[in-house]
Amino acid sequence: MPQHLRAAIRRVAAEPGFALVIVVAIGLGIGMNTTVFTLVNAVLLRGLPYDHPDEVVVVSTYDNQRRDDSQTSWPDYQDWMHATQSFVGMAAMTGESMNVSGGPGAPERISGQRITTNAFGLLGQPMALGRDFVEADGRPGAPPVMILGYGIWERSFASDPAVIGRTIRVNDMPTEIVGVMSRGVRFPQTSDAWIPLQPGEDRDKRDARNFEVFGRLKRSVGTAEAQAELAGIAARLERTYPTTNEHVGVLVQTFNQRQNGGPIRVVFLMLLAAVSLLLLIACANVANLLIARAISRQREIAVRIALGAGRRTIVAQLLTESVLLGCLGGLLGLALAYIGVTLFDRATADVGKPYWILFQFDWHVFAWLALACVGTGLIFGLAPAVQLARTDTNVVLKDGGRGTTTSRGRWLVSSLVIVEMAFTLALLAGAGVMIRSFLSLYQADLGARVDNVLTGSVTLPERKYPTPAERQVFRDRLGDRLRALPGVEAASISTTVPGSGIGTLTLDIEGERRATKTEPREVRVASVGAGFFETFGIHAIAGRVLERRDGHTGSEGVVVNQRFVDKFLGGRDALGRRIMLRPDDKDTPWASIVGVVPHVRHNDTAREELDAVVYRPFELSSSESFIVALRSHQPTTTLAAALRETVQQLDPDLPIAQIRTMEDMLARMRWPFRVFGSLFVLFALFGLVLSTIGMYAVTAYSVGERQAEIGVRMALGAQQTQVAWLVLRRGIVQLAIGVPLGLALAYVVTIGMKSLLIGINPGDPLTLGSTAVIVVCITLAACLVPARRAARLNPVAALRN
Repeated sequence: MPQHLRAAIRRVAAEPGFALVIVVAIGLGIGMNTTVFTLVNAVLLRGLPYDHPDEVVVVSTYDNQRRDDSQTSWPDYQDWMHATQSFVGMAAMTGESMNVSGGPGAPERISGQRITTNAFGLLGQPMALGRDFVEADGRPGAPPVMILGYGIWERSFASDPAVIGRTIRVNDMPTEIVGVMSRGVRFPQTSDAWIPLQPGEDRDKRDARNFEVFGRLKRSVGTAEAQAELAGIAARLERTYPTTNEHVGVLVQTFNQRQNGGPIRVVFLMLLAAVSLLLLIACANVANLLIARAISRQREIAVRIALGAGRRTIVAQLLTESVLLGCLGGLLGLALAYIGVTLFDRATADVGKPYWILFQFDWHVFAWLALACVGTGLIFGLAPAVQLARTDTNVVLKDGGRGTTTSRGRWLVSSLVIVEMAFTLALLAGAGVMIRSFLSLYQADLGARVDNVLTGSVTLPERKYPTPAERQVFRDRLGDRLRALPGVEAASISTTVPGSGIGTLTLDIEGERRATKTEPREVRVASVGAGFFETFGIHAIAGRVLERRDGHTGSEGVVVNQRFVDKFLGGRDALGRRIMLRPDDKDTPWASIVGVVPHVRHNDTAREELDAVVYRPFELSSSESFIVALRSHQPTTTLAAALRETVQQLDPDLPIAQIRTMEDMLARMRWPFRVFGSLFVLFALFGLVLSTIGMYAVTAYSVGERQAEIGVRMALGAQQTQVAWLVLRRGIVQLAIGVPLGLALAYVVTIGMKSLLIGINPGDPLTLGSTAVIVVCITLAACLVPARRAARLNPVAALRN
């Protein structure tokens, strides 16, 4: 091996230009491959930053009838914790927005967690300052305490160590800071503060599933064993409590599986498949280049064999050269991967990904890089090495050093070109469906005006605003002040805005059978203020929109969309019909439909299926959280400052969060399509360039190799068109084989991307047809230049050469 390596280094140094071409081609392929693997490693493989992260699992209830998972009730959690033998311990938590005031800065709203006191002990998570929770902190009536996130400590408290023991107000409750979390830790995803979990009124309700549960498995127990044990416990609870636990099972998952399953997992695996295809295209290109170079090395190899070198030794020497080139390409690829990972990290810095997803290099990435370097060297070097090892010494030495490609070599070159075509077509098809999904998403009509609209969110603390009436008084006062701001054309307060998502409630219709758990009837519901429809330019197509009087007792009115009329009323006149909206089996006031509006997309902005939506006055809702929306032509910074000041005037301890324009909000929601769609397009274009260069190089080399033959044909009377067809025919035959193979592979690729597509079906004929036409046109163009050169050859010069 040292001898082979020294010879390989001499060969590379003797042909630096040739080596540079290979290193660049392979380096680009390995760089993109390593970039994507780094992302896959962070999202799907690495897991939580704790010892034995696979031991930390999420335990959730699973509806065996509807086949979906959900959160857990406190009694079920207690039963699991006390009955299981598979876990070192279990902990529960629930997310909560926290209004924090009383610090040195302005009030702010942060993402927090109420968490059982044993949680950080199970994780093995130390504090940067102060102490962890103790058992007494979680007992009912215990003094309120909190652990502050490191980022909040730095930003709002200037990293002051004296913060420990300080009392601030959290949701208007005086709370003592007992600890500061370690830098970068925001468990479980993006939390900035933690408070001990003290179950309230729902602690004895098995159907009040409000908690996330996680636990640490014992070292000798796997997830499958834990799943089997908890499934048995769940079956026992189902028999004991049939009313609340019917069809309720258990699902055990790692944090990676829980947070990054479904479409996210598919996206990253498809990206990895795309760059793998891209690397194979690069390998095929380099293999063709090495096969072409093999002609000039036939005499060298023949002499080696004649002097006694075994064919196995020849193959080993040539593969050592290929692997060396692959490793040099890997060094370039590592630099490119660093740039790619850095750019991706910046593009996704503010999209709400879990804190433990860090796009950085570790031993998994370097192991993958080493495997890619050696693997690509073997892949692109094997075919040329085997071909050269089969050199017929008698023919080559007798021929005085003239070389030509054998029929086997031509067949191999053509096969590699066909493979390139198929892989390129598959990449283009994947990029095509992603682009069309991206365009469908951005061109989808929301059914509302979102230009010049600024939004912000507010959560009223229950301690300070305990009743719905008090919360409504605050909303009314805030709405009046916002509408009075200079330059504000319209203002609204609502639980949702177009494109931001919307919840569901059970629907009853007067005169029809009441909805039950076995025969559910659910509808999307938004609580809105009177200015909502004006702010978003929504006009009634029947009746009228909501007014302030519609929320008062005795004159409860609601507005529905056209889809509601079609779905629940059979398209009949809706005005005057009475409906009831309820979160559970408790009755709520009946409300009359006073208007019908067109469809507005509140959830998936490009789904073909439309939701039935009911808009009810805020007076009929008890929600503590709401979104403020202002329509104005004023600059965003000016309006944002006025919005924040207006809220502070009404309540100095109340923050307003997530102040952004509607365009910005929608862009943040659509970032996966923008980022991943761009990556697919980049990979596809690079593959197309490589494939085109490969086809051109093979055709041009074939013309050069056949100059004498072409000269004889032209001397005997062959026309230019006949010579051009002689060259083009080979490319057309390769297209005839490669395009059908590529279309079949493209169909499989788009089927695998089914869960990612919006507004387009897998195997879309237009997309597949367009990509096939692109590949055919570019391939023919790559063949046409050498064909024209061949047709213009001077027969005398060709025969003399």
